[in-house]
Amino acid sequence: MGNKQYHEHELTEDWARARDASIHYGELRNHRKSTKKNDRRVSLWVACDFMDMGVMSAETIQDTDWLELVERYRAGQTRSGNPLTEGSIRKRKEALVQMLKAMKLNETLAFVQMWKEKKEVKEIRYWNLEETEAMHHHALDLAQDPKTLKLATLHFLHYHIAPRRKDSSMFKWEYIDLDEGIIQFSADKNAKRCFSFIEPRFIHVFKNFKRMLEDEGHDTTYLFPESIAGHSGTTKEILPHISDKTVYEWLIKVRNGAAPYHKGGIRKYSSHSYRHTLAMRFLNSGSTYEDVSRILGDTVATIEEHYSELVMTPSFRKAWEAAHVRATMNTTDGTAQPEWLDRFRKVRTPNHHKSLVPHSRGTDSRLVADVPGFEPGFPA
Repeated sequence: MGNKQYHEHELTEDWARARDASIHYGELRNHRKSTKKNDRRVSLWVACDFMDMGVMSAETIQDTDWLELVERYRAGQTRSGNPLTEGSIRKRKEALVQMLKAMKLNETLAFVQMWKEKKEVKEIRYWNLEETEAMHHHALDLAQDPKTLKLATLHFLHYHIAPRRKDSSMFKWEYIDLDEGIIQFSADKNAKRCFSFIEPRFIHVFKNFKRMLEDEGHDTTYLFPESIAGHSGTTKEILPHISDKTVYEWLIKVRNGAAPYHKGGIRKYSSHSYRHTLAMRFLNSGSTYEDVSRILGDTVATIEEHYSELVMTPSFRKAWEAAHVRATMNTTDGTAQPEWLDRFRKVRTPNHHKSLVPHSRGTDSRLVADVPGFEPGFPA
């Protein structure tokens, strides 16, 4: 859904006034540049969608109108012709809520805010270790050619810290310390600080790419200046760096080109799967949600919500063993010993690190538990 399908001049005077109020409301809340852009375009979409239904002002919205619009979104009965996900409908709702707050239409605001989207299962798609290494091999081959060195550099940037595509497009060299092998920057979406290291085996790719940019006279403010994008035709907006669309296209080239390096091919996941792959790599190795949050720039709650069902964390393993006591016991199955001799595996004392009952040389008095009713001289 783009600006070609929705135009400001279509708005009625009432809807134009409501949209202007919403944009000003966002300015008063000190919205970031990207959020201000959404304030302008999403409010236009919502206003035009209501007008297509015959609702010609925000003041005349009824609860049935809002519910009808939601169903139209789900059925793809809008100008785009495509059904919207629940998450996309939620964004339309948020734009409408801001408009209603700006217009102080509290009665309408009450039933719109009451609406909740259907829960959707978010599929986490990530590449396994073999696929990732295949992509590395292909990227290292690409790094040998000055024309494709930029693709290899982009791949290794995403492998180590997995920025969102917008952050990748405007990534600056000052965010990378090539001497220390450290990457750190603030995510544009939420201003969260992201931090990671670069594997020593890949640092030379970044160094060679920067040296090439300097030798060819490119601006080295950005990791990927616009001058290396290789655009054909015209662009909507002139930027000093590549676009996020270019980031997507380059990463897809790396993924597709790596297929011959892996017997089963590389699963055709989107470039966003770099983030999922990085998160799963850390969590499966025993890292905490806080560790992943520091790398990706998402909140700990977001990381836990998306990945907790996929990872066997140490705390869950401990909880499972506590709930399944006999799973951690040595049984007497297949032996001549009685069943009551089942004992816990790996039982250790705090100080001696020995079994509670030694296998020979009698019983060590230091390891005997003081249990009432078993004192010498007293009947059990």
